[in-house]
Amino acid sequence: MPNDVRIVNEEHSSPDVVTKESQTSLRVTGEVVIQNPGIPIGADQILITDYDNIATQVDNVYVITSGKTMYIQGLLGSAEWNNVGGAVVELWYDPNGTGVGMSLIAAGHCNGNTFSYPLADAYLGDGTKAIRMRRITLGGGSLWIFGRIFGYEI
Repeated sequence: MPNDVRIVNEEHSSPDVVTKESQTSLRVTGEVVIQNPGIPIGADQILITDYDNIATQVDNVYVITSGKTMYIQGLLGSAEWNNVGGAVVELWYDPNGTGVGMSLIAAGHCNGNTFSYPLADAYLGDGTKAIRMRRITLGGGSLWIFGRIFGYEI
């Protein structure tokens, strides 16, 4: 296979195969380093980012394209510090696209800090099913809250 790269694990002497289709990048500097894969060939990158001064809660909704699968690779969040509770950034699977009957995928509490959660979740779209990023101020007042979902559809 001319498009394959063979990596031999010297400890076990068994080759691992990395195909061109996996989009794995290699850097050779005396050793082989495998970096995180990007998105597969033919996939559409999904990047939902928002940063607002929020008094209660704000939802960002992404409807999964009918017939495609959305692969969620991560959730990032941060919020400015306050002395009454901070904030939470949540990620929900919304099967009805209405905000009712949702399932929590991930959540991160923040108060003057940042979090990053790697994820490996997949959801098949039908034009109604959605992914919902919810940013909530806890304890009153308003806060600047950042949230980002990243992944791809194929």
